[in-house]
Amino acid sequence: MMGYCAGNHDDAKPEATPAPAAPAPGPDAPTAAAPNVPAPTVATDLNDAKALDEKFGTDAFVHCGVEADDYLRGVSKFAFKWDEIGFFEQKFDKYRSHVSSPGVLTMVSSKASLQNGFGAYERIELLCEYDTRTKKVLGYSIR
Repeated sequence: MMGYCAGNHDDAKPEATPAPAAPAPGPDAPTAAAPNVPAPTVATDLNDAKALDEKFGTDAFVHCGVEADDYLRGVSKFAFKWDEIGFFEQKFDKYRSHVSSPGVLTMVSSKASLQNGFGAYERIELLCEYDTRTKKVLGYSIR
């Protein structure tokens, strides 16, 4: 007599195989748990000229340079000129370490000269007060 073996039937259904696991996310894949939150902004001390220059210096250089020619035309009796300024150079090259008002950065240029009545040019130091909060030039002065 032949014995019955349960595992040798031709009409037996194949055993179910588990589905393949999802691939693990790569190191660049975003995670669902970490929302896209911007980095916190660091408050700038409005009475620290160095901190103001580090954060707003580029804006101040640009804004002060735009209206400087108009100011010099208005105060010069004859003519004015700037030193040779290269393509990447700015008219204002430094800032004062003293803050006259909170958030006001004073930019300084020693690259301008005014012509006197004899035709000679005299070098001046041009100051530009820039308000970092309103992003506007407050005024110019000569020292």
